[in-house]
Amino acid sequence: MNIKDLIPKLLKDDDKKVCDKTLSTELISEGGASPSLSLPGENFLFSAKVEGAFSVNLFNDTNDHSVESKIFEHWPEAKSLYTNQALLGYSLEGRVKANASAENLGKFELGINAEQSFKAKSFRIHDCDTTVKDAFTGDVTSFKFIFKKDDVTSLKVNEAMAFEAAGKLSLNAGIKVTDVYSGTASMVSGLLNLSGQVDLKLDASASVDFKIEIEDDFSVVIIRQAEDKFKVCINKIIKRTKELKAKAGIEAALGDNDKLKDLVNKFFEGVDEELFKYINEKIDTTGLKEEDLEKVLKAASLLKLTDISSVDDFREQYEQKKEKVKEKLLEVITNKVAVGISYEYSNIKTNESVFSGVFSKNAMNQFHGDIVKLKVGDLIDAYQKDPSSYNLTSYLQRKTTEITSSFGLNVAFGNFKLTSSIQREFKEVTEKKFLTDGGFAFKVDAYNRKSTRSYKHGKNSDVYILNMDASMPVFVAKEEDLTVEKFDFAFGLSFDMKENKTSDKELRDIVDWAVTWDIVPQEKSAEVINKIKTEVLNKGASEVTYHCFLKVPQGEFEELIPYFKPSLQTLIPGALAASMLQVDYADIPDFRVRNNIELRRKHYTAFWANYLNSYALNQADVMLSLVKKDLSEYFDTQNFPELSLYESGLGNYEAYNTSRTTEILNFNDVGIMVNRLTGFYDDLSKAINTRVHYEKKIFTKSIKGIDKTKFLKDFNLRFMGRLILDMNQQLADPIEIEKGFNITYKEGGKEKTLVIA
Repeated sequence: MNIKDLIPKLLKDDDKKVCDKTLSTELISEGGASPSLSLPGENFLFSAKVEGAFSVNLFNDTNDHSVESKIFEHWPEAKSLYTNQALLGYSLEGRVKANASAENLGKFELGINAEQSFKAKSFRIHDCDTTVKDAFTGDVTSFKFIFKKDDVTSLKVNEAMAFEAAGKLSLNAGIKVTDVYSGTASMVSGLLNLSGQVDLKLDASASVDFKIEIEDDFSVVIIRQAEDKFKVCINKIIKRTKELKAKAGIEAALGDNDKLKDLVNKFFEGVDEELFKYINEKIDTTGLKEEDLEKVLKAASLLKLTDISSVDDFREQYEQKKEKVKEKLLEVITNKVAVGISYEYSNIKTNESVFSGVFSKNAMNQFHGDIVKLKVGDLIDAYQKDPSSYNLTSYLQRKTTEITSSFGLNVAFGNFKLTSSIQREFKEVTEKKFLTDGGFAFKVDAYNRKSTRSYKHGKNSDVYILNMDASMPVFVAKEEDLTVEKFDFAFGLSFDMKENKTSDKELRDIVDWAVTWDIVPQEKSAEVINKIKTEVLNKGASEVTYHCFLKVPQGEFEELIPYFKPSLQTLIPGALAASMLQVDYADIPDFRVRNNIELRRKHYTAFWANYLNSYALNQADVMLSLVKKDLSEYFDTQNFPELSLYESGLGNYEAYNTSRTTEILNFNDVGIMVNRLTGFYDDLSKAINTRVHYEKKIFTKSIKGIDKTKFLKDFNLRFMGRLILDMNQQLADPIEIEKGFNITYKEGGKEKTLVIA
């Protein structure tokens, strides 16, 4: 396309002047594209396409600036031109797209996608008595480009040039493997003692995908403000992304139903022998007595059998229930079972520079190459060496690093699915800026870590979130002054529980959580439970999600950091005891600890203090056996023989929620959690007190430690919130900690929220 060939398009307005307000802003807009170019290879096809465009815009009113808003935000002086002058803006645009994708490479795939676009712009000034045709003809006869130094220095006053570029390059690589194994799985057969009886059919698959993406977004604007004054504005963003995704899956099915039925029957024969052994022995010798019938009735209660008045009733109902259980068990083990794991990693680095300066004509000749090549770092270095070389008016450099990793596990059989995943996020933002007094300043604008653990079981899910944020509220004069004590810290915990159908037990658990975090007053718990039932559950609400959160505001959490280590033998045992929802014994009045923090502290604080002092560094089975012994002896001395028997593991006492203390220890890794908690925050406290640089190992280790504390379990998360509240009460001027409990749900197809507190 020859630009001069476009002149006839303007002949229809050959008598109109450039300041005529009846003319539209867009005078010319022409585009074109080349045919796609294809270069076939042995295993791939490379294709490319080039697109181009040329446009002319008329600016004789400030309302026209919206067409080129990015340019005119750097050029406020242009608003005063339109009393006796106008601007013609020229834009040359180009875009190149190219890609290559692999075909028939077996297990390996490789793809490349590239896209590059640019816009070269020129803004020429004309007096109001100039016709559009004459202005256009003169401009294209001596067209000016920003990359030519002479074209830049020969600009008239109040003329400008700009160049914008954006590019994206993506590399995708993937390996996919699928193999099928069928036959007898010796390991599984050996575990089940089924050698030669049952076949395990196994499908295994795996895939790994890797992606690198580079994105650039540049712009440079040069405005001649006076005879010896050029304003230069540069915006530069470079983004680098690395992603890794890996998946592996196994699907297995057990075959031969007849043999499996035989296996299930043998299993229940063993259960029958154990269950009826005591009763059968009694019948054969002395016969059943009244107290023996009580044991039968208790067994019936455990199995949820009703209307039992005799041993025969028990036998009959048990046989009926057993057949249903056998059918369900057989259905489960003959179904295809799928197990999958996934890992994802993303690393995004963004470097953003915003620069503006005023250059003399000599300086423009000297630095033109650095300006059009967007070498902002070289321009800043030159200024720092010789501040008289040009007038630096503003500069901001922002570097951002965002790292996200996640690991997931899912199990599915039949219509049931169980998924567990943990995601860790890290973000760092640093800034460097130019000060009006001629110096530079530095700041860490954000240094954040966040961990999220999710469980999905059927239609229900639980989500645990912990995050710690650090940021510097003010700039410092030197990079070496970016020390830890200058950070303001924030800390947050939250728990979401989504229930397809909420049981009474689950409702009491979530309200007790809110009581444990001082969100709901203890004496109001029954009222809150009734409110939720009345306003949500009894109205047939669906997709009900319960949300509890606790947040220590920015600039306040550092007040608590020094208290973690000293709390090991003081506040921590009490916080652990207060968080034990699992120990509500309904039949013992002094152990009805539901929503009763102080009663839980009364019975278990001494145990936790002794445990942390004696056993916490060793979670071996021998330690748990000692814990059972200690708890059993403790409850004996407190005259709670039933609890002594229950905690020892010998009794089958019916608790509201039958988690023995040793089970809490085992499942939640309490000893490991507490030791890491106190250790990491002690390191952080030392880093603050000794003015460690934020990049030093002692600080980064303590911040990364948030991912290793094992907080993301219900007991541990509940404990952490309770500990923060207990530590806060020790401060002379307590922090106002943000807390909340709300419920989101759907009713009649509409999303609603009930704020409890």
